[in-house]
Parts: sequence; structure tokens; C-alpha cells
Amino acid sequence: MTFWKKQIGHKSAIFIIFIGILLLVLSIAYLFIDIRSIRHYYTIRHRTDVGLIQSWMTLNYISRSYAIPESVLLKTANVTMQQARHQSLGNIAKTHKQSVALIIEVIRNTILQYKAHITATPSPS
Repeated sequence: MTFWKKQIGHKSAIFIIFIGILLLVLSIAYLFIDIRSIRHYYTIRHRTDVGLIQSWMTLNYISRSYAIPESVLLKTANVTMQQARHQSLGNIAKTHKQSVALIIEVIRNTILQYKAHITATPSPS
């Protein structure tokens, strides 16, 4: 091999490595952007969209997800803390001989009313 062919080979290798590092940095940047947007999507979505409530959820889970006191949900579902412990909405509906859809709708309305009341009530200054 001549000197010029070696020089072209070295420069080509350096150029390819540089492009690879540049693509790696861009990929990492996009990864962090995606992680931030996913976290933002899930925290916002679970706090506002009551349409996501399903029959497998427990009152405790719903309480934590929507930032509403569990006592409010217990009163709405007409159950005690012991009865609701580890019971899904479907099981609570069976216990009360009601439809799951009715229990879910009542819980959704309670959350919406609670959120509306919280936002309408001015904070003491």
C-alpha cells in the first residue's frame, strides 16, 4: 500500500467514527426527551382522565392515582376500609349486587366533583 492509500484509509476511519459518535450523542438526547415526555404523559393522564378507571382497580389505587382522599371514595362506594382492602371495584359491585358500570360511573362522578370543588375553592392567603 502506498502512503496516500493509508492516509485515505485513516481519514475515512476517523470520519466514520466521528459520525458514529455524533449519532450516538443524538440518540441519547432523543432518549432523554422521550423519557421526559413519557413521564409527563403518564402523570398528567392518570390525574385527570377518569375514563381510564376499570373494574380491576381498588379504591386505594384510584385514591392514589387521582390524588383524592380514600375516605371520600369509601363513602361513595358505601364500604368500610376493611371491606375495601384489596378488593377491586368489580368485587365491591358483586358484594353490593350492583353493576360494575354503575359503581365505576359513581366513582368517576365523585372524582370529577371533588376536583371541581378543589379548583373552585380559593386557597387561604
